[in-house]
Amino acid sequence: MTISQSEIEARAKRLGFSFVGFSLATQTPNFPQYLDFISNHEISDLSFLSQEYVIKGRQNPASLLENAKSVIVLGVCYTSKNSPQEQTANVRGTISAYAVLPDYHKLIEGKATTLMKGLEQTNNATINWRIFIDSGPVMEKDMAFAAGLGWIGKHTICIHPDYGSFFFICCILTDLDLAELKRNPIQDLCGICTECERACPTGCIDAHHIELTRCISYLTTVHHGIIPRDLRSHLGTHVFGCDVCQTVCPHNKTTAIPENGYFFHVPNVASAVLNLPDELNHTPQTFKENYFGTPVLRIGFERYLRNAIIAAGNSVDSRCVPALKRLVFHNSDLIAIHAVWALSKFADRNLKNFLIDLLESEISEPVADEIRALVTD
Repeated sequence: MTISQSEIEARAKRLGFSFVGFSLATQTPNFPQYLDFISNHEISDLSFLSQEYVIKGRQNPASLLENAKSVIVLGVCYTSKNSPQEQTANVRGTISAYAVLPDYHKLIEGKATTLMKGLEQTNNATINWRIFIDSGPVMEKDMAFAAGLGWIGKHTICIHPDYGSFFFICCILTDLDLAELKRNPIQDLCGICTECERACPTGCIDAHHIELTRCISYLTTVHHGIIPRDLRSHLGTHVFGCDVCQTVCPHNKTTAIPENGYFFHVPNVASAVLNLPDELNHTPQTFKENYFGTPVLRIGFERYLRNAIIAAGNSVDSRCVPALKRLVFHNSDLIAIHAVWALSKFADRNLKNFLIDLLESEISEPVADEIRALVTD
């Protein structure tokens, strides 16, 4: 059956979606680049990207739903003016603006389900659909690009010409036959601008390509293991995610406010700024209580503590020292190794002697190796 795009768009905006686009359920423009990426990059922490069902789903999105014909692409803007990247001293930890919000996956999925059920009821029809929000093979950013909603910036994030890049994307694969589908990608408006490339703390951005294993967002939210020693200082005080490349982007400086307002609104800058001594003293239980219902909870306590330890070392905030000295005895090498590194950042001879003395105690060999690499002459 056919339902007009205008009806879908009007209903979606009443539900709080910021903008709407439509595309055919076919391969998106940057699928070849995706194949090149998984073939030529280290993606051990994202190994699912090379699984056969993901490759096939991205090659032919219609295969993910019986009789699939179209994709409804929904954008949900969230406020970013309170992003802490340029507003806090280095002694404070930061998390990305979106991470202080309720976890967007379930909330947006609920709204998308309401949209589709409403269309069924109004049109007295049975519609087959499947929702994707960072949850399956669909290349959401590229689908938004294919739908004419924005272009892929040099930082590889989709930029809407009116709303910038601080938004979530939801794709609804459906068997609806949406007439006169728009497939006119927006021209890349980055031009000669290199703000994101120059501002990236690790220098991982190079003209529409990201060296993923150097990206702070990847390292703090996806990477499971030890952060490479040469990158730890570049992480600064980022504890979860990184907004730097988006914060400096000119297209985020004067964004329009969605006509129906913001579905997600970051309450204030303080909510995205962390007291690092407090973060170091979390237990698994207090971590869960503090971040329940937010995206932060998804990385788990151990990785979050790893990130907070690195931030503490980079802050060189003496208030963090007692917790760091305690954490070098943690039963997890992941925690202890980073705590050793963080303490080595302090220009304090007593701390150096403390670490050297640890070599005579019962510590694991990986922790001992870290001490030898950092503080022994």
